[in-house]
Amino acid sequence: MADGHDEKPNKVEAGTERGLLLSLVETLIPSSKANGAMPGASQLAEFREMPSEEAQLVYGPLLDLILDRSPQEAGENFASLDLDTREEIVRGLGADHPEVIGSAVSQTLIRYYGAEAVVEALGLEARPAHPGGYALAETNWSLLGPVRAMEPIYKPGPEREEEEG
Repeated sequence: MADGHDEKPNKVEAGTERGLLLSLVETLIPSSKANGAMPGASQLAEFREMPSEEAQLVYGPLLDLILDRSPQEAGENFASLDLDTREEIVRGLGADHPEVIGSAVSQTLIRYYGAEAVVEALGLEARPAHPGGYALAETNWSLLGPVRAMEPIYKPGPEREEEEG
């Protein structure tokens, strides 16, 4: 490139790489088997509609490691593997590259638990906690009257003389 920097190709385009990304996040956070109340990460718009550039930045290093593995474990084949096998592959990569796996898991958890569908599935209201997220009853400021009428409970400091000069 003209600026002297090597630009990494964006591998997370529509198609195979997007399918690989969705298989990866489904491996990290699968849908709940018990009652199906909790969606899997791959079912959420936060992952399905993630811009390619962002997906490459967040998941590119891990996707590269998966694609660099033997052909039967890479690309389209990773997506077709059962969950247990995919988990085994990711754990193996985690043993060799903990920083890559740690980063991907952290970003997946942040996006997953920030998704409205997940917050609602947890039985919470999908709204910000602050500011303006909670409706509070009007404050009765007269309750502070006895506190205001109290003598100060702190020791007054020495008075300062103004310096001349």
